[in-house]
Amino acid sequence: MWIIGNGGSASTAEHFATDLSCIRFKKIGSFPKVEAITANSALIAAILNDLSYVGLFEVILKRKAQSGDLLISISASGNSPNVINAIMYAKRNKLRTFSLLGFYGGKAKTICDKAVVVKSNLGDMESLNMCIYQYVTR
Repeated sequence: MWIIGNGGSASTAEHFATDLSCIRFKKIGSFPKVEAITANSALIAAILNDLSYVGLFEVILKRKAQSGDLLISISASGNSPNVINAIMYAKRNKLRTFSLLGFYGGKAKTICDKAVVVKSNLGDMESLNMCIYQYVTR
């Protein structure tokens, strides 16, 4: 499982991955394979500097993701080019896709397999997304 997001959504992605890892271990006694792609700041800085902002998440997925994995994207607008590219890469390579989105869902809503769209302002969307993932990790 791979989790992505920009800005505050990157923090949410990392928090979500951490909780999935620790809480699920306590409940089922094994560690789920989950990683927030945003957690490796040195790799991210290198990709941004040497390769591409738009391809940021896609480059990392190419290195590690496998067919059948799940990509979770978190995005307020659902239109961030690097998030859209990651979802498109995932679809082409048979990863499942799920998005937590704000406002009206943007392009991500139309291309991912499943989405939850929180139609509110940015602050409420970020808070509700945290509630959603807290519910999932229980």
